[in-house]
Amino acid sequence: MKDLLIGGGACAVVGLGVFFSPPFTFGTTEVIDIKNGPVLVASNEEIAGHLMDAALVDGKPPFYRHKTTRERVGTDAVAFKTEAGIDCVARIHRLDDQRAQVVPQCTTPAAGKSAQGAAVQDIMTLTFREFVWARLENRPYDEKKVRTQMGGAAMKHLPAMRQEAIEANIQMHEMQAEMGAARDAREAEKGW
Repeated sequence: MKDLLIGGGACAVVGLGVFFSPPFTFGTTEVIDIKNGPVLVASNEEIAGHLMDAALVDGKPPFYRHKTTRERVGTDAVAFKTEAGIDCVARIHRLDDQRAQVVPQCTTPAAGKSAQGAAVQDIMTLTFREFVWARLENRPYDEKKVRTQMGGAAMKHLPAMRQEAIEANIQMHEMQAEMGAARDAREAEKGW
């Protein structure tokens, strides 16, 4: 009976604490439109001009130490290309005459070859997206937000990466067994 009263009292205290406590926020409380980004009141020329003028600092995101070129692609996009084969495009989508959104996307050479390559492409897109949106919103690059999102991108591909690692391990053991059998056969021929 004593345990029942203590347990019930503890539940009541915790319940009241949760009910009357201020809202708990974890990380950013900002609502992010992952697919389309912030709504900008600007022309395509203004948006493309901001992206063409954006500083690409050596050693900093999104391209770190890769030599990067950029160019206008038509009236609705700016393309960034690196020496490592990473291609990123910021496409401008008009909502109406006054408003637009910019959708950044990157492709990497390894993306279609493995789950790890796909994860790298997702992470590259996240860093490029934050670079573009920070520039267009005239705010600093938020590395903390990007790191949080990188964890999600890696977790998304984790099952496939795990499967690839298991398959590689199986192949390695098969090769070792084949090499051991060949060595044993050679030694048997020599009479060792």
